[in-house]
Amino acid sequence: MSKFTDDIETILRDPRYHAQCMQIVPFGRDHCALLFELGTQDHDVAYSVVFEVSSFAPRTQTQTLKVGEWLASLTSPSLANLFALQVGRVVWRYQNGNWTTTKVAKNLMQRVWSYDDGLTLLVGDKGQSWAFDGNRWSALKAARPHRLRDVHGPRRDLIHCVGQVGTLQRLAGDGWQAIDLPIENDLWGVFVTPSGVVRACGNDGTCIRVVNEEIIELEAPKSRFFCVHQFQGETYWGDSDYGIYREQGNQLVEFHPAGTGWDMRSDADYLYVVGGGIAWRFDGKKWNSLQLDYDGTDLRLIQ
Repeated sequence: MSKFTDDIETILRDPRYHAQCMQIVPFGRDHCALLFELGTQDHDVAYSVVFEVSSFAPRTQTQTLKVGEWLASLTSPSLANLFALQVGRVVWRYQNGNWTTTKVAKNLMQRVWSYDDGLTLLVGDKGQSWAFDGNRWSALKAARPHRLRDVHGPRRDLIHCVGQVGTLQRLAGDGWQAIDLPIENDLWGVFVTPSGVVRACGNDGTCIRVVNEEIIELEAPKSRFFCVHQFQGETYWGDSDYGIYREQGNQLVEFHPAGTGWDMRSDADYLYVVGGGIAWRFDGKKWNSLQLDYDGTDLRLIQ
């Protein structure tokens, strides 16, 4: 047997093993990349796999990376350029058909996110963050010493990040500018519209909308909210207990029972949702899904 086969059998013997979709990256043109992770409950054995698929169809799947490490985040500024964050301090980069690794940070990082080919951001513990300009990584100036968990922005001047203890920050030059919020709960997700409206979510049902520095607290269940995203004019929120909610006025209403709404991304045609072990795609009317499977030989996607 190969080491991979031995490791997979060890994982599958663990009564609490997990198979999780960590992130989906849409490329447009009905094409996307998916990051899945399979491991034991304690992560002493884990494998991460990156697939590319068209039409969300298993028959089109191509496995571009399989590694015996835990990869937690995936992003892409363009079709031929992927970044994956290994839990810890290492960034994997896919370019010209090959993967390379770079140890970037000193502190544990939480999320990698790309604006374009000239700006990829890495955020993590103790307020630390890094920027990649296409050639090298540079440390950004921290505004607060709290863990940063998510980052988003439709333009460079509207890029925001969120994190522990109500941390909300805006990218300004070579560092971050803190925005004071009357919130002590940890924030997990952020989404910024082209007009500058900031939405953020976190623990204990914290879901806020910030418009011209005015903070509106939305009525939401007291669960942990991980993500927020807009698609086709609607705003969706993902939590730890139900799945996906849709914003109506100043409250959230149940929309799709995915079980967990861990992360959301979109292109012009589809909303992509990470729901624990399931990857979802929504076209505005119906949902499709993909899951990770082991066929006795290798890891693959199934519907």
